[in-house]
Amino acid sequence: MSHPIPESERVSALSITLVKVGIVITVPAFLVGSQILRSLGLVDGALAIIVGSIIVSTIASMTMYLGSKTGLTTYQLAERSFGVLGSRIVSGLIGITLMGWFAVTATLFGEVAQPLSERAGF
Repeated sequence: MSHPIPESERVSALSITLVKVGIVITVPAFLVGSQILRSLGLVDGALAIIVGSIIVSTIASMTMYLGSKTGLTTYQLAERSFGVLGSRIVSGLIGITLMGWFAVTATLFGEVAQPLSERAGF
C-alpha cells in the first residue's frame, strides 16, 4: 500500500516550481514556439500557444494541488487512479516524453556546439 511522503522529507513548492520551470522553459520550448508562430502566423500562433498554455496550466495546477494535499508521488497517484497496470503505462509515457525532451535539448546543444568546436579547432 502506498503511503504519503512524510512532511520532513517533502520539498518546498518553490523548489519544485524552479525545477519545473527550468525543465519546461528551455531552448526546445522556444524552438517549438517559434515553429508554431512560423506555421500559423503571429495572431493564430499566439492564440494557439495561449490556449495550449491555459489547458496545460489548468491540468498541472490540479495535479500539483492533489499531490501537495495527499503527499503522494506521481506514481502513487497514478496507481490509485489507474491501477497497477495503468500506472505503469502512465509512468512509461512520462518517461518517454522526458527522454524525447532530453533528446531535443541534446540535439540543439549539439547543433550549437559543433560549429563552435570546429571554430576552436577541435
